[in-house]
Amino acid sequence: CAQRLSQATSRLSGYANLIRFDATGRVVCSANGALPDPNRRDSDWFSRVSHGEPLVVTRASPAQFGADPAVLAAVPAHDENGAFDGAMTAVIRLTSLRPEIAGGALPRDTEVAIADEAGRIVNQTDPLAFSSLAHDWRAQAKAKGAVMFTADDTRGVSRVYAVAPLVGDDLYVILSSPAQGLASWTEVNLLSSVVPPLLAFLLALGAVWIVTEQVVVRWLHYLQ
Repeated sequence: CAQRLSQATSRLSGYANLIRFDATGRVVCSANGALPDPNRRDSDWFSRVSHGEPLVVTRASPAQFGADPAVLAAVPAHDENGAFDGAMTAVIRLTSLRPEIAGGALPRDTEVAIADEAGRIVNQTDPLAFSSLAHDWRAQAKAKGAVMFTADDTRGVSRVYAVAPLVGDDLYVILSSPAQGLASWTEVNLLSSVVPPLLAFLLALGAVWIVTEQVVVRWLHYLQ
């Protein structure tokens, strides 16, 4: 069991651990080890899974699952008679949604957070990069599939927030990126509009100079 789970996590980017618990909350096996917890059976997420919820996603406790910001996704396991037989859980790092993992599709310095249906932050990569959500964020996210707005973070820095449902209507993912000001726009504009043509011009000039030197100027010297 542990070997198979370890092989699975090695092929799944962003998964910190896979753990199988029995019906009492004890660890049956895990990919990267798991600490014992005598109170796990009474925890909110385990109770919800044992009472029939098909999927529960919540904050992964740093004391139990490591210091890296992560969420715990749990599904119930059943025996051959269909009775509850524990839970299969996955510990997923929030950093797996960062730009360097997402192929550079997100702006630099983008941070990730998970919030519940009331807007309470479940977990986050950087607490200082988030602030309270817009008053109608949930209604807009449900109507449009996602909502974007601009607000100041806890440091007073203007950031752009994007909120979208992650698990039904119970859990939402929030992306926080620095707002594009004049300086950042100028930097992007220079990099995308000025630097490439300038490099192309210099490359063409260098090629013409080399060809002229080798084909024309050298033979003129020979003729002289």
